[in-house]
Parts: sequence; C-alpha cells; structure tokens
Amino acid sequence: MKWKSAVLILPLVLLAHRPAAAVETEEARLLVRSAVNDTLVAFAGKVQTPDEAQMAIKTILGRYSDMETVSQRLLGRYWNRSAAEPRLEFSTLLERFFITAFGNMVRDISADERIEVRNAEVQGDHVVVHSTSLSPGEEPLAVDWVVVDTAAGKPVIVDLSVDGVTVVTTMQADFTAVIRSASGRLEALFEPLRRKVSTLGG
Repeated sequence: MKWKSAVLILPLVLLAHRPAAAVETEEARLLVRSAVNDTLVAFAGKVQTPDEAQMAIKTILGRYSDMETVSQRLLGRYWNRSAAEPRLEFSTLLERFFITAFGNMVRDISADERIEVRNAEVQGDHVVVHSTSLSPGEEPLAVDWVVVDTAAGKPVIVDLSVDGVTVVTTMQADFTAVIRSASGRLEALFEPLRRKVSTLGG
C-alpha cells in the first residue's frame, strides 16, 4: 500500500554525534503508541482532500517529531557548521517536503488497519520501538520507530522502517553529496527541495 512507502519518508535519523539518549524505553513506547493512534484516527477509512490530509500531517509532525533534531541528525557536521538562518530555511523546507509527500500517500489507509506496538530497546543514542502493521489481506509487516530526546529533553520520533527497509541511507547520501559538491553550503539543498515540493503539489 502507498502509505507504507510514506512512513519511510516521514521522520529521519542519521549519524550525527550526540550524547546517549536520555529517553526511557517505556516513554518511547507510549509516544509511538500515541502517534500510531492519532495517525489511524486521522486517516484510517477517511476521505480527505489533499489540503485536509496535509493539515493533519502537520499537526502529527508537530506533536511527535522535531524538524531541527531531524535536520541535525540528517546532515551531521554540515548542519553543525551552518549558520542559524540556513538551518531554519532547511528545516522549514524539509517539513514542507514531508507534509506534501506524506499527504499524497496516506489517504488509502484501510479502516481496518492496525499497528500493534510491542517492546522497545535502547540502541546507542536512541530507543527503537518495535511494532507490527496488520492490514486486511496482507502479510504482517515489522515497523520499527526510532525515538530520541531533543536538546530540550522532549522525546520525538526521528525515523522508522517498514519490514527492515528504510530510505535513510539513500537520503543521507543524496543530501551530503549535494552539499559536498557545493563546498559544504547548506543552501545548495534549498532549490532541489523547493522543486520537489512543487512537483508533489505542495
């Protein structure tokens, strides 16, 4: 289903250097369970316009993720070397990209869709929450969610994978290649992101 591809591009996590995550496993598990519930309530079996879907996604992203944390972990040292203004612009564009892309994909979630949140475990600087997606007529799929604490101490979801498949490595390689070719300038990503959002209808 299209929405399973969508969950691969909602939030991201990469290899920035950060201290060990303070988020607790049970706290992370409850966060994911709440995010799952809100997402299914918003989309499962619902008929929505693109604008309505994007508004709902923006609310969910704001509640359960954090674009600054996602951006920092995505870009690593390039983020740390950048000034505040390009950081803000990149985070804003990245959020717009997620909202638009996800909004085009989540409107086919079945009313019978279920995601069972199971256990959580600490892995390095983050907590991985394991769950299973159960769709009528389809094989169960493993869905893993990555949770970290922001600099302010708020637990947020920054990545997830479906059945072991994630686009994080590809996105990291693409983004860092563009920045590297532009002598480390974060601004080199702005126009490609704007074009992508425009293509997706954002």
